[in-house]
Amino acid sequence: KAKLKPKLRANLKPKAKRENLALKRSMRNKHIPQRTCIVCRQKKDKKDLIRLVCINNGTVEMDLSGKKPGRGAYLCARKNCWEEGFKRNHLEHALRTKIRAENRQVLVNYGDSLVEEAKFEG
Repeated sequence: KAKLKPKLRANLKPKAKRENLALKRSMRNKHIPQRTCIVCRQKKDKKDLIRLVCINNGTVEMDLSGKKPGRGAYLCARKNCWEEGFKRNHLEHALRTKIRAENRQVLVNYGDSLVEEAKFEG
């Protein structure tokens, strides 16, 4: 057998130990991206918020995949946040654009279909 240099010998680990390290690495918690709602300013998981994106021609669309190009803003899936976002122009400010009336109406209609936040008595 060829003799290994001392440095190389120290780096070799028994097979069981290598497999155990690989298992530990795979069990680590995966990073979950966080985003902030532009109205209520609450940080939530990215998948729990709805992304609105301003595309090149100035229209604002819902981006359910979260991958469309353009300036994006996140809103909670609550009716209160959608109403407040359009009432106080939070969305226009975040997207840095003016939203046309017909585009605004489509988004407001979607917001009307959302469920209002349940009030908890405590």
